[in-house]
Amino acid sequence: MDMSNFLFYRGRNNKQLGQNVLIMVNELLGKPFGSSPEFKLMDFGSWRDGCPNDRIIDFKNIEGKNIVFLTP
Repeated sequence: MDMSNFLFYRGRNNKQLGQNVLIMVNELLGKPFGSSPEFKLMDFGSWRDGCPNDRIIDFKNIEGKNIVFLTP
């Protein structure tokens, strides 16, 4: 499977969970750890009225990609 068309996003607060997910992805693909994409970061937040204010930090290179979100 060509992983170059996939981007993985996670929040800033759970790096260990993100690493565990990437280990599982590598195992499923039969690739050594570190050969799949790393997680890009996403900011999760709320406005004062309680509405979500979630945003992708580096959004310029996502057009045409398959996006996988790991939310907290």
